Amino acid sequence: MAGKSTKSPLILTIVPHWETKHPDIGDTLILELVKGLDGKEFQPDERDGEWEFFMLDRMEHEGKQYRLVWCMRDECPFIGVINCFRR
Repeated sequence: MAGKSTKSPLILTIVPHWETKHPDIGDTLILELVKGLDGKEFQPDERDGEWEFFMLDRMEHEGKQYRLVWCMRDECPFIGVINCFRR
């Protein structure tokens, strides 16, 4: 998945930061957007120690565009969704 190549299942964590400012976004939508990352490679926008941070702007889903911000940790099958909102 995004940024890393792994054969083991990923652990997905969704940080609830978006819930207060973007109540129209739900876990189901975020899961659909994350599925859209599968099989693609992304370069991190930022790196902090063993953490890489990614941002994909204008990600289309059902005719609407979204920004998705996520992080991944070196050598760990983990993806953390930090923020998601409609563009």
